[in-house]
Amino acid sequence: MLTSKGIVFEEIDGALEENKVRRNELFECSGARGKYPQIFINNSDGTLRFVGMWDQLETLNDLSQLPPETLAQNPDIETFEQVFGDVARR
Repeated sequence: MLTSKGIVFEEIDGALEENKVRRNELFECSGARGKYPQIFINNSDGTLRFVGMWDQLETLNDLSQLPPETLAQNPDIETFEQVFGDVARR
């Protein structure tokens, strides 16, 4: 899904010993130790944003299909484009 939307991503294998430090940083950010896959955004200021698990990514994608008027009437609904808009433009 990410590739088809033009988003470059890095996959980190949390089981590999050489990824232990990074894996622990990611788990600390998400609060979800040992659950995969986890989706993060590296912000331009160097911080991480935990987007969610794969099902949350699919939900964001599904919500993007809502009619524009529905999204306009419900500004609290996040869509894939809202969450990943800055990432896709980099």
